[in-house]
Amino acid sequence: MLALIDKLSPDLTDEDNLNAMSLMTELLESKAFFKVVARRSTIVKLSEYAFNENNCVDSRNAALTVLAKIAMQLNEKQKDGNKEDDDEFKNVDNDEDDMIIKQDSDEESNGSDNQVIEELASKITNIKDIFMSVNPAVLNQSMAPEPVHAFGQLRLKALELLHQILRF
Repeated sequence: MLALIDKLSPDLTDEDNLNAMSLMTELLESKAFFKVVARRSTIVKLSEYAFNENNCVDSRNAALTVLAKIAMQLNEKQKDGNKEDDDEFKNVDNDEDDMIIKQDSDEESNGSDNQVIEELASKITNIKDIFMSVNPAVLNQSMAPEPVHAFGQLRLKALELLHQILRF
């Protein structure tokens, strides 16, 4: 897993970064792979690539995309978990033993998820730094009275991640 994350390194080409990002975002759709990726250590490693100002833009964009995908999957998992809890209370025929086993496994999963959510939430200041530090390109438009500033791909990816974090 770490070898795949290392493909997002700024030392590698933009093609390597794009390939690793595409592969990881596709694999995150799988529950088994998501459990492997959605860990605090993975978030820390991805954050190193995403928020280091000395890294190239391609590496930062790829890491931000993967982080946003992880956050989106966590949001969907929480939403689905709440839906399953509601369904569980509607079915009165459930056996108590089954419910206890389910609750124990849910608590372990939620503990891990909560650590990942906390780690992602701690990155909000880093996201703010992206908005403050990246100088947008000026677009010259003859119809505009003042120059128009492009938002930029890096800022868009950071905004997408911020949106997913705030949905927790």
